[in-house]
Amino acid sequence: MEVPLLPYLIGLVGLLILSGFFSGSETALCALTRVQIEKLRLKRGNTSAIVNFVDNPRRLFITVLLGNNLVNVTFAIIMVQLVEKKILPQASEVIHFVVATALSVILMLIFGEMTPKTYAIKHAESFSRITAPPLWAFSIFISPLRALLRKIIDKLIPIFGGQPPPSEEFTTTDLQEFFKTYHEETLPPDEREIVSNILQLRDIEAKEIMVPRTEVIAVPTSNTIQDTLTQAKKSGFSRIPIYREQIDNICGIFYVKDLSQWRLAEINSLTIDEFLEKREKNTDAPLIREPFLVLETRKIGMLLLQLQNEKTKIAILRDEYGGISGIVTTEDIVEQVVGDIVDEHDKDNSTPKYIKHSEDPLVIETIGRISIRELNQQFGLKIQEDDADTIGGYALRLFGRIPSVGESHVDENGIEFEITTTEGNLIAGLFIRVPTSEVPDKENIVENAVPLKLLLLSIFLIGAGSVTHTAILIGSFALAVLICLVLSAFYSGSETALVSVNKIRMNQLVETNDAKAKIIHRLVESPDKMLALTLVGTNLANVLISLFGDQLTGKILPSLTDELRAAITVTYITVLLLIFGEILPKTIFRVKADALALRFAYPLRLSEYILAPLIYFVQTVTKALVKLIDRGANSPSPDAQREELRLLATMGERSGNLLTEQRQMIHRLLNFQNRTVRQVMVPLVDIIAIEKNTTCEDFLQIAADSGYSRIPVYDERIYDIVGIVNLLDVIYAEDQPETVEPFIRTDIHVVPESKNINALLKEIQNTQHTMVFAVDEYSGIVGLVTVEDLIEEIIGEFADERDDPDSIHLIAPDILECEGRTEIEILEEHYGLPIPQGDYYTTIAGYILDRTGTIPETGTELELGDAVITILDADTRAIKKIRIRRRLGRFNT
Repeated sequence: MEVPLLPYLIGLVGLLILSGFFSGSETALCALTRVQIEKLRLKRGNTSAIVNFVDNPRRLFITVLLGNNLVNVTFAIIMVQLVEKKILPQASEVIHFVVATALSVILMLIFGEMTPKTYAIKHAESFSRITAPPLWAFSIFISPLRALLRKIIDKLIPIFGGQPPPSEEFTTTDLQEFFKTYHEETLPPDEREIVSNILQLRDIEAKEIMVPRTEVIAVPTSNTIQDTLTQAKKSGFSRIPIYREQIDNICGIFYVKDLSQWRLAEINSLTIDEFLEKREKNTDAPLIREPFLVLETRKIGMLLLQLQNEKTKIAILRDEYGGISGIVTTEDIVEQVVGDIVDEHDKDNSTPKYIKHSEDPLVIETIGRISIRELNQQFGLKIQEDDADTIGGYALRLFGRIPSVGESHVDENGIEFEITTTEGNLIAGLFIRVPTSEVPDKENIVENAVPLKLLLLSIFLIGAGSVTHTAILIGSFALAVLICLVLSAFYSGSETALVSVNKIRMNQLVETNDAKAKIIHRLVESPDKMLALTLVGTNLANVLISLFGDQLTGKILPSLTDELRAAITVTYITVLLLIFGEILPKTIFRVKADALALRFAYPLRLSEYILAPLIYFVQTVTKALVKLIDRGANSPSPDAQREELRLLATMGERSGNLLTEQRQMIHRLLNFQNRTVRQVMVPLVDIIAIEKNTTCEDFLQIAADSGYSRIPVYDERIYDIVGIVNLLDVIYAEDQPETVEPFIRTDIHVVPESKNINALLKEIQNTQHTMVFAVDEYSGIVGLVTVEDLIEEIIGEFADERDDPDSIHLIAPDILECEGRTEIEILEEHYGLPIPQGDYYTTIAGYILDRTGTIPETGTELELGDAVITILDADTRAIKKIRIRRRLGRFNT
């Protein structure tokens, strides 16, 4: 009975779907990143099959390739029957075979290989979620066959050097490259740079960013307070190191802002020694603080943590001999992360540290004291960092003497250093000329194309054998089968290597101008081209091995019937292809993906040239199909991608490559762009402000009590902010007026409360506006935010030198006392107080003001759930101290 056309078509369509299922599943599971795999491990449901396959890649490959080969062989047989019986029933067997082969190759390439694989690479996680569970079920079904193949592979893999290497460490460089390669929509360039800086915190030594000893502004203890204040004003620094006899004996830090707690007229004529002896010992208001000394080799990530714990903002660095080598401040480390920040007392520093030369892009103009690490990072240079800390120091070692302006020297990497300015024995400025990139040697492409040379040799032998003895024909066909098997292994293995290659390591090699890495990088970055190349090569090799195998069987066993010959050929060719053309090379190439991809880079490049027409056709059709399918596909949202980056940072912490503080900074940064000024501002009710006619004496007392150095000024009502008074302006004034009015800076900066804080930080980072006022939709001031507030959203909270570590006192298990400015978040988190959240307050005093609408008198009591709040100290301006007593139970501490 003749079979109608429809069953043939349904069968072929079904087999194409199965082929796409198997090939796409393999590609998707191999393309999963470490972050995606870790995320799937943490989830339950249908992700267990994905994790199981990832942890057992050999089971994955055997399952996929066995299924794929069975499907493809069945497809070819049905296609031959369709051509013979329905399409060309009158044609010869040769035409039947050629047409069936051509149709099989084209259809399988486009619908069974290229389209599903290209789509799977772009949507690896979603594709894996759909296909992994049924694929796992299939792997269970074929367990006996899988066990047999596994035993064969176990015997063969050691012979071919395919033992899996020890697990790779998850390095800081991996993290940096991973963040660097994320799409701009997920992580814009400025955020990527901040992340990169955060990742380097545990690698950069303090001496790389320090103010060197020769530039440190310090004064001896023999100086008077007035002289020291004058020096501070002249230099623009508010913290001045104090030393006895010589700078290596630093004994304290002079804090200009602490003068607000003293009557300057009473102490300005005293020397620092006299002040320390007669005055400071008898007061709780210090002016000279203990220095914090550390080794210059301390990593700045750890140093930042120590500065926060020590509640200080300046570290004195010692060298290995015990001498002072420089100083580092909290601001220096912060600027290493978020970039330069200026305030109203900073000197003009508009000259950039380094620029590309306007006339020659290969020339970098830089100052001598810039660190080598920073230059390498900014411009992709490979200057040896072990030779010196700064580029000026590197040039000094290169010359071996103090060079003159205009002299130049070329290092071993071909980088030329020309001196532009010097200051005494220091190189102050120089030009760096970078050599041009190396161009890959095209001759090597052909020289290394070994598999293609063998193919040309086999064709020659077969052609010669057509007119010689049968034995030569058998040998020629056997050689052709072997070469096609090698080519099949080469292309199928290359596909796996290109999908599994470490993109981070390859990017690093590309930056070093490695020609092979550039070839691989280009293919990896263009998955449709890469798949077209490897799959066209694989399918052509498989078709050729089938043709030659059929001829070989016919020559060895000429008496066999066509059906039996075909059955034998299909059996042994399938086994050969499955083991030696698929499973074995894919397993080995996956284990050694980086090394083998680079080794076969040139043959792959030559294959691109030879197979270009067919690749172009298949690629064009595939692109159109994937574009059509992709229309309904949902790309990962930026929030979902940022969640992956958070997980990546957590993985870095677990692997020991990130400090906990670094991970926290990255997590905060990833939340940064979604936060608004309203969420981080100090609400109006919590602002400490003064009237514009406040006396200077009262202002200094308020500054001393609050610890703030910039205080807003209002006219009659706090809603009418007219400017800001900086504590340093009042202290530095030679003749102090009666009120603060002459010191009011009226150029205040106002932004809407809905403004994104990421945009606000960029906006004010290079201005001298360190305090910004937020307004609502009716233009009324509702709060303020400082640069420090914005930075703390990334770096974490800074403890000030004058912060009281004991601002919350637990008087009894059910009674505590705290300052009015105590954060609600602290009371909730550490003491379990259910204080309602509000849009316009963040402190307990702000909550009370919002609730009562006024400043309650001392002794006033308010109920808060099962607790009673008592006002212990308040004046007309603020609630200073409160007591909270629980009526039921005790505080959760």
